[in-house]
Amino acid sequence: MVQFVNTVMYGYVMTRRLSRQDWIEYGLTILSEKGFNALKAEPLARGLKVSRGSFYWHFKHLRAFQEAVLEHWKTTTTERVIDQVASDAEALKALTTQALTSNPTLERSIRAWSSEVAWVAQVVDSVDRRRIQFIEQLLEEQRVPNETIPARAKVLYWAYLGRVLVNSSELDDRDVAANVKMKLKP
Repeated sequence: MVQFVNTVMYGYVMTRRLSRQDWIEYGLTILSEKGFNALKAEPLARGLKVSRGSFYWHFKHLRAFQEAVLEHWKTTTTERVIDQVASDAEALKALTTQALTSNPTLERSIRAWSSEVAWVAQVVDSVDRRRIQFIEQLLEEQRVPNETIPARAKVLYWAYLGRVLVNSSELDDRDVAANVKMKLKP
């Protein structure tokens, strides 16, 4: 059943109501494509062909929207990934493979945003700590000596971040991901 809404915007009659999740997912797409400066109510509404009223129906203000976008990023790129690989018999290899095959564009955009906005940097810092903590847990399960776990976890995470920050189409990660051999035992 199509639900009609009493709004005409940008020459289109809205045929469905956008959910909060629709806005958040569109925000992540725009963040990835255009950067954090594009996360504003008017251009987002125009892109979705709706009025700003739809935006403000779901979010009290722009910061609430931006916080929701970051929370969704945090959940999908950290907590869900951890949940997916934690039960794998070769969890560290599965995590490394996933890290090497993920699309780095959104991560790069988030980190650019965090370099400009302090509260975003705090969120990114908490995500970094959570990810490193999980890597440490995996290393501990591999019986890596306790005194080397923090350093090894950071090096592995820094390798991931380095891959994210390298912006070259000439570097093909598929061959690396296919041949990951994690020998982390002493």
